[in-house]
Amino acid sequence: MQQSHAVTMLALRAHIVRKVREFFWSQQFIEVETPVALACPSQEPYLEPLRTTIHDVRGRAHDAFLRMSPEFSLKKVMAAGVDRVFEIGPVFRDGEPWGDTHNPEFTMIEWYRAHADYRQLMRDGEALVHTLLRARRTLRYQDQIIDCATPWERLTMRQAWRRYARLDLDGLLTRTAMARACRAKGYTVTAGDTFDDLFFKIHLSEVEPKLGRARPTFLTDWPASMAALARKKSRDPRYAERVELYLGGLELANGFSELTDADEQLARFREDQRLRKRLGRTPYPIDHAFIAALRRMPPTAGIALGIDRLVMLLCDAATVDEVRWLPTKKLWETPGSQ
Repeated sequence: MQQSHAVTMLALRAHIVRKVREFFWSQQFIEVETPVALACPSQEPYLEPLRTTIHDVRGRAHDAFLRMSPEFSLKKVMAAGVDRVFEIGPVFRDGEPWGDTHNPEFTMIEWYRAHADYRQLMRDGEALVHTLLRARRTLRYQDQIIDCATPWERLTMRQAWRRYARLDLDGLLTRTAMARACRAKGYTVTAGDTFDDLFFKIHLSEVEPKLGRARPTFLTDWPASMAALARKKSRDPRYAERVELYLGGLELANGFSELTDADEQLARFREDQRLRKRLGRTPYPIDHAFIAALRRMPPTAGIALGIDRLVMLLCDAATVDEVRWLPTKKLWETPGSQ
């Protein structure tokens, strides 16, 4: 990237982040700063935290993990009595691609609302992007013209699979049924594939690439096995109140009607630990202070949105490298030269 272009991008990025902050300040959200180094990381079975060691003044070593999300910390803030909160800051994931739309270190905004659900998060996302577009109805991104007029498209996972994969997801919610569907479509199925593995063989090839192209799309109601920290739908617990936002072919945000049942969340974490062991991954300690906070937290909705990808979209940048001053791969091209 040319130096002059990089400086211009820095200024544009700073302007966008300022406008994002102003949007949430105008809605009486409190901005907070929470720890980046944690004693207990998130429990996602398929993601890896960056590990480090912190030494105290006596030289004693303490295992630490750079956060993959500020979620646990922000929910503790909500449990303390704050109704609206957001944070913009760095998050980290090990084993991620270096380049294109990924970077091991990236910038995220997360926001949480008390007494709300994922439908409010969708309205927030629409309003935020419209504020940044300054009343323009369309967004040009990488030769695509995206119609951003509201309301944006809302598709349940069942509707998306029926439209793009030509499959009835309701009949495929067991590993056996999903494996049969994968084989019928020509995908390789191995004995070690979980239901989620099989689901994503089809989803990532046939469904996700079609989302958010002509207009922004909220993809809602994910299979319960992918609920993570979302609550299940009361009328159909086979699915969870999880939503992802796709815009210009990019996954931009991921949010939940949050699970506030502490006992159920603890059971999910323990199942995540067992799955990590089966996958040959290290199981990590559970944050029991977070579990205790859930017992005090009101009904809440929360969502994480990638700032780097948002800047990519608004600045028509093809890769994340164009919108970060020093992407990770550049730091290691010539160590010490930056």
